[in-house]
Amino acid sequence: MNASVPHLRVLRAELVKALKVLVKTAKPRKVEQAILLFDGRCLHIEVSGVTATCAADGEWPGQARVAVGYILGLAKLPPKEDPINFRVEGTRLHFGATFSCTCVWQAPWLASVQLPVNCDEGMLLALKRRYTDKQIEESGLARAVAGAEASRERHIAKALKSLGRYHVKAEDLRALIDQSLSEDGTLRRV
Repeated sequence: MNASVPHLRVLRAELVKALKVLVKTAKPRKVEQAILLFDGRCLHIEVSGVTATCAADGEWPGQARVAVGYILGLAKLPPKEDPINFRVEGTRLHFGATFSCTCVWQAPWLASVQLPVNCDEGMLLALKRRYTDKQIEESGLARAVAGAEASRERHIAKALKSLGRYHVKAEDLRALIDQSLSEDGTLRRV
C-alpha cells in the first residue's frame, strides 16, 4: 500500500458489530454525511450524534466525509473479505476490494459540530447562529442545515397565506423563529 494514501484495516466482525450499533441508535437524515476518522487505534464513524467505533490499524491522517447512505449500505452488506481495507484515493473512499463512493477528504478533527441524537430542525437552524458555514460543512451537516432552511421557508410561505392580510412579512416570521430558538434554549444545546 502506498504510504501517502490514507488506509486502514478493520476486522470484518468488529466493523459489523460497530455498524449494528450505529444503525440501531443513529437517526440520520438522507442529506447528512458520515465522518470517518482514526485516532491511532480505532476507526470512528460518526452519524447523527452517534459514533460507531472499532479497532483498526493503518495511516489515516484526516477525516473522510461520505453520504450517510453509503455507510448504511455498508452496514447492510459489508464486504466479504477479512480484514476489510479502507483507503482514500483522490475523491473516492474504497472499502473492500470492490466498493467505493465519493468522499471529501479533510484535515483531522475538523468536524467540530456535535449534535444530540434527537436533533430536530430547530437545532439545525440554530447551528447557523453558533458555527460558520465552513464548520458546518466540515462536520458533514451542510445539506441537513440547507434542508432545514428550505423546510422553514415552506412553512413561512404557508403561514404568509394566512397572515399576509395582517401585513406580516417573511422576514418578520424568520426573526420570530430565530428569537424562539434563542429563548427556548436551543442555542445552548448545539
